[in-house]
Amino acid sequence: MTADDNGGFNQYYRYVDSTRTLECITCRPDGGASTAAVAEPPSYRGTTAMAGDGNTYVFRTQEALLPEDVNGTDDVYEWHNGSLGLVTDGETVWPDGPGSLALLGISRDATNVLFSVGAQLTGYETDKVAQLYDARIGGGFGSPPVPPAPCAEDACQGPLEQPPNTAAPGSSTYVGPGNRAVKKGRKCAKGKVRRGKRCVKKKPRAHKKRAHQRPKGESK
Repeated sequence: MTADDNGGFNQYYRYVDSTRTLECITCRPDGGASTAAVAEPPSYRGTTAMAGDGNTYVFRTQEALLPEDVNGTDDVYEWHNGSLGLVTDGETVWPDGPGSLALLGISRDATNVLFSVGAQLTGYETDKVAQLYDARIGGGFGSPPVPPAPCAEDACQGPLEQPPNTAAPGSSTYVGPGNRAVKKGRKCAKGKVRRGKRCVKKKPRAHKKRAHQRPKGESK
């Protein structure tokens, strides 16, 4: 179809109506024969392999189209007006199976390229399942979170804190009636005597026997 040797593998082609020319955007830039097919374009709803201006495309292939692509596995590329560049790094060997590299598409303004892969690229991942990534213009990876250092002995207790304020016991502020005190000059009830300020039950007085008294019925 073009002067490029696609090696019999499926590739992306672009037709320019103004010049009536056809070019292979996924073939080898050096003109050599292709050794791998380009992956199928994204089929997710609302995604596409082409940006809105028709001048930018993204695709996934095992073909090493640039010298820095040395991993021998799939990588995501971006083609823009004849210039080719890597979106992934070309060095990481991606996993197989459910976590394999998958291209999801490019935004209409070509500022975002979405892909998923089961790899830890940012330092924020805690597992090896597939994660969604956005390679965007003006983006980049921030510093990954620093895991907390393990504590030992007293350091595990944390900083000292003031104890909570303890409310005063209710008895110290109680103002209701308590044990009734006897008012000064007031007589006690019958059978009670005064002990200080209170009236208490009167104890019966013990009777002492006189020496001249004898029990009843005893003769002198």
